[in-house]
Amino acid sequence: MNDAPYTLCIIDDMEDAVESLVKNIPWHDYNISVCGTATNGRDGLDLMKELKPDIVLTDIRMPHMDGLEMVSSVLQDMPGVKIIIMSGYSDFQYAQKAIRLGAADYLIKPLTPLELGNTMGKVISLLEKEREQRLQEQSIEKKMNASMPILVKEHLNLLIRYETSREAAERRWRDLQLKLGNGQFVVMVAEIDDWPLSDDRIQIQEAEIVRYAVQKIWEETILESAGGIVFPDAYSNRIVSIIHDSAQMDPRKLGEESRINIGDYSKYKVSIGVSLVVPIEQLPRAYNQALTALSYNFYTGGNSIFCFSDYQLGMVDTARCETEKEKELLLCLRAGNADKMTEIMGQMVDHYCDVRQLSAPDDIISRGNELMFLMKRELLDIVPAEHAALIDKEMTDLRKSNTASVQSMKQQLYDMCRVGCGLIQKEQESEAIRLVNEAVEFIDRSLSDNLTIGDYAAHVHLSTSYFAKVFKKTKGLTVHQYVIREKIAMAQKMLLHDKQVQEIAQELGFEDRRYFTEVFKKHTGATPTEWRSGQ
Repeated sequence: MNDAPYTLCIIDDMEDAVESLVKNIPWHDYNISVCGTATNGRDGLDLMKELKPDIVLTDIRMPHMDGLEMVSSVLQDMPGVKIIIMSGYSDFQYAQKAIRLGAADYLIKPLTPLELGNTMGKVISLLEKEREQRLQEQSIEKKMNASMPILVKEHLNLLIRYETSREAAERRWRDLQLKLGNGQFVVMVAEIDDWPLSDDRIQIQEAEIVRYAVQKIWEETILESAGGIVFPDAYSNRIVSIIHDSAQMDPRKLGEESRINIGDYSKYKVSIGVSLVVPIEQLPRAYNQALTALSYNFYTGGNSIFCFSDYQLGMVDTARCETEKEKELLLCLRAGNADKMTEIMGQMVDHYCDVRQLSAPDDIISRGNELMFLMKRELLDIVPAEHAALIDKEMTDLRKSNTASVQSMKQQLYDMCRVGCGLIQKEQESEAIRLVNEAVEFIDRSLSDNLTIGDYAAHVHLSTSYFAKVFKKTKGLTVHQYVIREKIAMAQKMLLHDKQVQEIAQELGFEDRRYFTEVFKKHTGATPTEWRSGQ
């Protein structure tokens, strides 16, 4: 435990409660010192800004500024402070909001010494871990500042990008006191898996510390097994090693040992690409070989080692399966069938990745982009022109997402399938509504013609079964129910104008007066004559 006590501020609008907490809790047992108290939220906030305590114990409801507003404000300025909320049962949901804002814990009043002690123990443990982590990061940062001279890093990054002669390289190594030896070399390139893709997810200082920690673990592994040097790639987030080849050194085994050690001694997993053995003049070629091998983590998702010698590069001939699958894919798109479409898309991607000779990952990514453009072109042929901007936006957003692995690319394509089918379904629904409305107008004009569902469907050029389905979905009634409802409504209007029941039945297409009376009574609860008498 840290020697210096952690500081605590207590804030509650009940002075007696504050005094009781200060006097009756053995704070020294928890290595805590009460540095200040307040009886309202505004004073409490000022107190925290002045004293910057490690822990705050505060009520949730207080005058001037409630605990929720105070928690939000203080955590913006002091994100490391641990806030413990005290609340009554009626404030439980209010307290939960504070927890979502970043409060460390909450306690239900009245507090018991045991509950308070347990909570303080957890908070102190968390503070200790954070303090230890800060010390470790500071230690790593100091070591980093004391090592890796700038000239060495610059030279090594030039060495893997530009050809040089053996004599010139060895002369420069002597000047820089680099002990790389002579003869043949292997280049390995490591990439930290799941490295943040956007700058706002990781601070530069943190990125440097992480990469340095991985580099030091790799250095120790290589120095135990072979001669070489490890350094950060100046133009990417990768780490490079140049290793002196020897009879005792197995590049694959060393790469695997490096991957395991980095995973065991840091919280990060890495993928490593391994080149062929080359002379010093061909180090740039070996570097590119290692990068090419590393790109095959596209198939595994990371935490793997890849040797250039394992891969015969070249695009796999997938034409035989593509034509039919593409036809199926586009048919499903036109039908708005997202489930079947994603199933076919998955089969296509799996075929690219499950053949004996793997394609270069860039070729697979390119094929994925082609499929997206194929779907876009098909969509633009189907949906109205005003949806083109929406399609472009959806496609742009999807293409900005991660395609670092087969699974992420597959998910990207699945999302495009669902977006496309969603647009098709909306268009189908819109067209169905238009056709049903057109059919309704025709039905209303033809109530006296005694037409069938088939007649109505033919009028809007749909099959009888499909027309019946979309009519029910759109109107909430079957076609028959709608026709009867409208005929009864029309009959009521005629009855008000003193038309004879027999005449009304004939005009509305009923077989006879008796059948008309039965239907009318079923829907209105009265015979036509009774209904007219009641008006």
